[in-house]
Amino acid sequence: MVHGRWIILNSSRLAAALTTTSLLSSSSSESPLLKFGIIADIQYADVDDAENFAKTEKRFYRGSLEGASQAVKRWSNENDIQFIAQLGDLIDGQNNLQYGSLKNIVAEPQSEIALKSVIAILDELHPENILFFHACGNHELMNFEQVEIQDKLFQVSTNSCRHVFQKNKKCYFEAFRTRGWRFLQLDAYANSILHPKHLSGYKEAAKILRTENPNDVVDTPPGTVNFFNGLSGSQCRFVPFNGGLGQAQLDWLLAFFS
Repeated sequence: MVHGRWIILNSSRLAAALTTTSLLSSSSSESPLLKFGIIADIQYADVDDAENFAKTEKRFYRGSLEGASQAVKRWSNENDIQFIAQLGDLIDGQNNLQYGSLKNIVAEPQSEIALKSVIAILDELHPENILFFHACGNHELMNFEQVEIQDKLFQVSTNSCRHVFQKNKKCYFEAFRTRGWRFLQLDAYANSILHPKHLSGYKEAAKILRTENPNDVVDTPPGTVNFFNGLSGSQCRFVPFNGGLGQAQLDWLLAFFS
């Protein structure tokens, strides 16, 4: 099974999409071999509801805490949940006051306050030994440098040992293994211009964007250029808020398929 930030392997088989929270045994009448929770794009911010950039949907920023709470209650009522895969974007990028309506309301960034609010909800999950594996999304990088996120999770949690963002200082790793199944967490933003400019991940992403996107999306301040002008189809992925795995991660990943 494949998601942009997680891969689930069973021997050499891959399914097309990650759409369920249980892996069934060979007989569908039997109980699941494994149960786990999935959540993504909480994107909490203490601001009023608003439309997204494309004006195609409404975002319920404060209400996202209630959505997370409902998920936690559901997981807590399940038997034998093994872990939770949090697929990224715990808090919204505007908490850092670089864009959005929040910068007109408060004077100081709200990133740590927002993160603490979300983690407080997730820490209500029982039993307390269930781990959260946190993938990196673009909104994480809009609020924090990637190297500090694990420490931030430790600081705001009352049960810090349950929150895993990286292993061996890498954000891609084998997260879980059981009964022939292996769960890999990926770093979809290893290459990204959301990183500090001195890092190789920034430099590689900037090079790709300058080659593939006809607009000045690297050096122009956010909100001053249409990222998608002149792009179509698969080329629309070459925009500043996206990222890539990078060669080192690809080499590591290919080792699991060899």
